[in-house]
Amino acid sequence: MTREMSRADSDPSQAVESPNGAVPRPLPVVSVVIVNYNGAEVIAPCLKSLESCRLPMEIIVYDNASTDDSDRIVERDFPDVRLRRRPRNERFARPNNLAMREASGEFILLLNNDTVVLSSAIERLVEYLRNHPEVGMAGPQLLNSDGTVQPSCSGFFTPWTHLFDMTFADRLFGRSRLVAAGPMTWFDFRTEREVDHLTAACVLMRRDALEDVGLFDERFTFYFNDMDLSMRFHAAGWPSVFVPSSRVIHRGGHATRKALSVRPEMLTEFQWNAILLSRKHYGWTGELWHRGVSAAGYLLRTVIWGLVSAVRDTEGARERFKTSLVFLKTVIFVYSFMQW
Repeated sequence: MTREMSRADSDPSQAVESPNGAVPRPLPVVSVVIVNYNGAEVIAPCLKSLESCRLPMEIIVYDNASTDDSDRIVERDFPDVRLRRRPRNERFARPNNLAMREASGEFILLLNNDTVVLSSAIERLVEYLRNHPEVGMAGPQLLNSDGTVQPSCSGFFTPWTHLFDMTFADRLFGRSRLVAAGPMTWFDFRTEREVDHLTAACVLMRRDALEDVGLFDERFTFYFNDMDLSMRFHAAGWPSVFVPSSRVIHRGGHATRKALSVRPEMLTEFQWNAILLSRKHYGWTGELWHRGVSAAGYLLRTVIWGLVSAVRDTEGARERFKTSLVFLKTVIFVYSFMQW
């Protein structure tokens, strides 16, 4: 496979000459890649938290045409950070790919701008990958702002996990490793183990593995790009491992799910990306299954919550009914215009 990333073939421990030719500086062990969009409230704490890392590091921030001056915060307060401004909001996959092509580290750390890296978190991920050369990526335990554990890994997206999700089976049988394979509700998220998928909120990848597998598929504009990459890592023989001794606070753990409920345009993008994932990994039969299960599942949810809201007439039931109806309408819209 043609290498998509460029890096000197020298050993990471070797030094390179600084721009003024004075003091040599080591090649970075870790290249931290952050995509920012209107993150004025979160980007400074995120970058500040990286200062405790003792490893040679470079930080690359790609700004998606922010309108809240968050790019100026980076430029003013963090002069050592490499800031790249994009002319428009290019979502997730493309700016990450641009940054990873520019990165020179032995390892690539994808990091959300709404994270705070706790002490020794990066060092522990690096140590794990160095001690396990067969592993392609490692992810930390993610925590909510209040310190509670946040799910940070999951099973692969498959026709069966999609069916169990849409029929509520993975909620009804949450302790079943088969039925709840997708959300992994049977897992305590405190035990080190090999997993199918690590969320891209924070994940450390081995450069050699990334060069073998390739970067993000930019057809996945925002959703499922990390799932697709995890599936390709697995297919190429590079396992993913959850390392809970490394801990990172992820402030936006619930933001995306909330946005999906109130912003139909994000739900539309979600559905397009989900269908693309099914088509890419499971062919036309997988796509047909996905379309049918999604339509039936959202219809089922709309009917159930419609009946519940009619009987109980609570604000929560009414909101769930409205949300289910928006999901159903969006699925019908997407399926009407997306080609087979």
